[in-house]
Amino acid sequence: MDVGGLANQFGLSPDQANAAVGALLPAILGGIQKTEAAGGLGDLANIAGQITAPHEDVDGGNSILGQIFGSKDVSRQVASHASQQTGLSDSILKAMLPIIAGLVAQQVAKKVGGGALGGIAGSVLGSLLGGGAAAQAAPASGGGILGNLGGLASMLDKDGDGNPLDEILGMVQGKQN
Repeated sequence: MDVGGLANQFGLSPDQANAAVGALLPAILGGIQKTEAAGGLGDLANIAGQITAPHEDVDGGNSILGQIFGSKDVSRQVASHASQQTGLSDSILKAMLPIIAGLVAQQVAKKVGGGALGGIAGSVLGSLLGGGAAAQAAPASGGGILGNLGGLASMLDKDGDGNPLDEILGMVQGKQN
């Protein structure tokens, strides 16, 4: 699903959808990174493997969120924080969160299935953004799970080093760049 598809599904402009993804993605990747550190990627991959259409399977996405965040309260806080960052309604962001989590988890499942567990958050980010060495190492998936996100990578890469992962991890850890 591309950002245009998310925009249409939620009645947003493409810029608003990009902002929503950019605000939600750091928390999702941070949760996946913690899950990886705790050795729980196998369970996450199993749940993700059961999701056939993330844009329709909200329950599957919510299962992913439960796995990576541990509670609905954390998901609500993530949506609320993203709402403050983007100016979008937290109810829209709450509805988008399980869909984006399902899409990201599918990429994780592909990586786990291929045995590529090292640094999976960075690898998934490369696949999401459709570029970089991490994406080239990943199997082709029709342009990444969200299709071509255009300027999202540059928008996130505040220091201009070509790697938005350091900024994303800083956001997840509560540091401002």
